[in-house]
Amino acid sequence: MTQTSSRNVEADVPFHDNVRVSNAPADYAVTATATLYGPYPAQPTGEACQPAEVAARKTFAVRGPGTYPTPDVTVPADKAGYYTWVISLPATADTAAVTTPCGIVQETTLVSKPLIKVTLATQISAQASNAGDQVHDTFTVTGMEGETITEPLTVEWTLYGPVAPVNDSCAGLDWDAAKVLATGKMTVTADGSLRDAGDRAPGRRMLLLRRGAWPRPARSLPTPTRSARSRRPRSPARTSPSSAPRSPTRWCSWAPRCSTTSR
Repeated sequence: MTQTSSRNVEADVPFHDNVRVSNAPADYAVTATATLYGPYPAQPTGEACQPAEVAARKTFAVRGPGTYPTPDVTVPADKAGYYTWVISLPATADTAAVTTPCGIVQETTLVSKPLIKVTLATQISAQASNAGDQVHDTFTVTGMEGETITEPLTVEWTLYGPVAPVNDSCAGLDWDAAKVLATGKMTVTADGSLRDAGDRAPGRRMLLLRRGAWPRPARSLPTPTRSARSRRPRSPARTSPSSAPRSPTRWCSWAPRCSTTSR
């Protein structure tokens, strides 16, 4: 029985195979060979493991029944993919030669390129806004400088609200029950290509730089209903609507929740 030490590893991280030898005599002593084949774009089948596909070959001593780890191997990032082990034990005077099949699932390791560590920072355009005002959020992505991106980085944003402030402050509010007012996605690439704005505003386009900040499209905050507006203390004297100035009603409406995906 054989099994790779890791089903998934990042490039340049060592891994090996574990070989369990059974039904061998106590004095069994051979030099076994572990051959690693790859890379493959998917789980290899039994028809794989051709001589031109050998990635590494290691030998190790086997002395009687037991479990034996093969020497470690590492795979560079430019050789990422699926790799599979084949173990060969030579014949002796008392035992037949043994070679494990190619493409066994438990003998296969997927070597992936290291994940890029991307940093996302956000900043709202105004922390205090009146109903009807235009507001937007700005996010800054860093960490992609000099990296090779195989798939675009997607930043998702969500606008929640309105939630009434407490003591004219948005600090410490409970956003769990807040409604979703708008959602959108932005795609960031390392080469500064021009991409459609997609969900944010159909038909609009934006130049996405490799490193920098991008404003979200402005949104108008909803006008609160009569029952939700803050009420001023009533004055004993009656005044006409035109002569009674109204203080602006403030709402907390931006609680960005962003997520990123890559590769």
